[in-house]
Amino acid sequence: MANSVTVEVPASSTQHTITLQLEPRPLNWTDLAIYAPTFPGLLVAILGLWIAHRFTVARDRRKEILQLCEDTTSALMEAEAACVAAWLSSTEERANTIAITKSKLQAAGITATDLRRRTQKGLLRTLKHLFVDCAIAVDVVNDIGQLRDIATSDPFESTTRQPDDSQIGSITAKVAEIQAMIDLQVHELFG
Repeated sequence: MANSVTVEVPASSTQHTITLQLEPRPLNWTDLAIYAPTFPGLLVAILGLWIAHRFTVARDRRKEILQLCEDTTSALMEAEAACVAAWLSSTEERANTIAITKSKLQAAGITATDLRRRTQKGLLRTLKHLFVDCAIAVDVVNDIGQLRDIATSDPFESTTRQPDDSQIGSITAKVAEIQAMIDLQVHELFG
């Protein structure tokens, strides 16, 4: 490609024409100009992948928390059944039912602790809790401790006591209260 260019030189009064011939340089794979048109599309693709990843992480976290809620509820039901069986057990089978009751109450406490720990994670949730009065986690650990205190109150381990159904109403009422608290707190967190 040849273009003529006029260059004026002030020292002389004659006009000279200089012809410059510029050849396009060969394209190189390291040349940024080759890739410049793809940058907006690449940026949109990366942003889209990041957004999809964040939604997937949030969905998986919510699914895990709902599974932990179900596990806590089922552990709570097993603990309630074991508590009722221990209070209604005869003297011969009392030692076995007491051990089962204690293990079921401990399992319920462990799953409730896992639920609290898992729902308490997250910087945005913590920051939101600073400015808005909202639940920070699904926390029923202390309530399960209260259930344990109700279920194992004296004369729970006494070898001389007869089967007694006086504590069963308190146990079932506390279990129903804990289940309602779990549902309410999950609804507050994930609406």
